[in-house]
Amino acid sequence: MGTKYKVYTDKNLLVDVLYGDVTLTNIIELYQKEHENVNFFKINRSLSDIREAKIKLSAKEVKDFIQFAQNPNDNKDFRWAIIANNPLQTALSFMVIMDKHFKDVIKVFSTLKAANNYLATDYSEPEFNDNDFIEVN
Repeated sequence: MGTKYKVYTDKNLLVDVLYGDVTLTNIIELYQKEHENVNFFKINRSLSDIREAKIKLSAKEVKDFIQFAQNPNDNKDFRWAIIANNPLQTALSFMVIMDKHFKDVIKVFSTLKAANNYLATDYSEPEFNDNDFIEVN
């Protein structure tokens, strides 16, 4: 299991990658570490690659995460794209999207190209392997 992230201030973009078995604890820890990063509040777009993740969350745990992640002071211009490639990843992502707090913020895509279009960025597949990502767990 693992999670890692990188803030690209030049692209106004936070990228995180989840891989292996991923639990609610892993996701909360990643979320907290990203928010502790001094550059986090300088960006307003996020890209999550969960294609290599085996999400080990129940529906209740997804709801718990939704409650945990809500912040009334969130940037209303923030956009978050999730790249998923299997039905479970997509279904769990849609649970988050259906919440009124996130419905206009998060979209799920099956390709990086579509996610880039939504975020108006030009992130490339090789950049997911940059060696300066911060490993969280």
